[in-house]
Amino acid sequence: MLYIAYLILALSAVNLFRIAIFLMASDLFDIRNQLASRQKKPNRAVQRPLSTAYTPKRGFPILRPMALAKALKPAKKKAYRPLVTVLVPAHNEEKTLLRNLESIANSSYKNVELIIINDSSTDRTYQIARKFQRQNKDSFKRVKVLSVNVRGKARALNAGLKHANGKLFMCLDADSALTAQALEYGVEQFRNRRVVSLCSNVKIFPAKGMLNLFQRIEYLICYQMKKAETLTNTQYIVGGIGSMFRTSVVRKLGGYDTDTITEDIDLSMSIIGKHGNKIKIGYDPRMVVFTEAVHDIKGLLQQRYRWKYGRYQVFLKQKDLFWSRSDRQNPVLTWLYLPYALFAELAYAIEPLTFAMMFYLIATFGDASMIVSSFIVFLFYTTIQVSGATTGYSLKERARLIALAPIAYFGMYILSFVEYVATVRGLANTKKLIVDYRNGGGSCEWQHVERAGTVS
Repeated sequence: MLYIAYLILALSAVNLFRIAIFLMASDLFDIRNQLASRQKKPNRAVQRPLSTAYTPKRGFPILRPMALAKALKPAKKKAYRPLVTVLVPAHNEEKTLLRNLESIANSSYKNVELIIINDSSTDRTYQIARKFQRQNKDSFKRVKVLSVNVRGKARALNAGLKHANGKLFMCLDADSALTAQALEYGVEQFRNRRVVSLCSNVKIFPAKGMLNLFQRIEYLICYQMKKAETLTNTQYIVGGIGSMFRTSVVRKLGGYDTDTITEDIDLSMSIIGKHGNKIKIGYDPRMVVFTEAVHDIKGLLQQRYRWKYGRYQVFLKQKDLFWSRSDRQNPVLTWLYLPYALFAELAYAIEPLTFAMMFYLIATFGDASMIVSSFIVFLFYTTIQVSGATTGYSLKERARLIALAPIAYFGMYILSFVEYVATVRGLANTKKLIVDYRNGGGSCEWQHVERAGTVS
């Protein structure tokens, strides 16, 4: 039991250090962005030709008032308004598709091409897409509905990418919805030529139920952490919900790979593997995209297993990124962050030891200090992160989430249990993982998680 205590103590120390680093880096990200916005002052006056001024034969030029005003007027920043292709892959999404499409139509950014890819749906997905196309063709540069039978999200996205004309494209899951200015903010980030992909700030639709609350806080904290990852250029997951890319970069890679079940992680790490430090994966917390929470434990187990197993697939496939000695790779990512991510995945397998230790201390010595200290750390960390989520969350919403944090603490044990089961199940399939990798095959079949479709 003593060795278990030492192990838990060591893991706790590592986790506390990680929390401290992420908190500081997230704050630095916000400070940097605030300073950058304050420094965006109007351009200095540019000397312009004084052709409209009257110049006598002798003496100095005499400027007319209008000519003087024009000469001193700051030069305008050239507008950056590239065509953006929004790809919406859909498989049996009749409950949520219309909400998704209407959110794109309501976007403040209008230079948009919409491509809906209906893949082997057996419900009304195709009919809803076609009706929307007829009624909203004037809201976009182009609306195209593809009906394919490729049976997989990655393959469906590749089918849509073949028809994309935009310099940028967004992958938007059919059960999610854009906020009005999300595309505006996203496009602005691509002014920086180094940025080749961009993460959105994914929020959970507010709804009734404790499971919804737990996932809302979980997502908030996860996407606050992306600030730290962006600051250190260690972001290796560009999630599939509302992610944006330079079309040319993805096409040169051959599109999405179809041999893993997490095509988003696969594409992200493929980009890093090819380009390394030459590119940047960005994140804009103002680019808010909503998605529905998984509404039962069974669906949550299915979702988290897909994430876990897919990540294992990609880690094995991109194993050369771990401890890479290449000069073009970021050593903080390849020597610290990726190995820690692998370690964190394996650490979930010993979660029962933590619970066993807590119950042992309480039952044997009446010592609840372990659970009390973890409760305090959780409340502190959650309060700081929720307070810092000033983009996309109103003051009232943040205050409510902080007030509910004590309840969410116990809910996080439910999510930890789900993560543990998904980890064990993933590790149990290690043999299959290796066999698929050696045979150069895998599966990108649709793994549908049931959505309620009742949130507007």
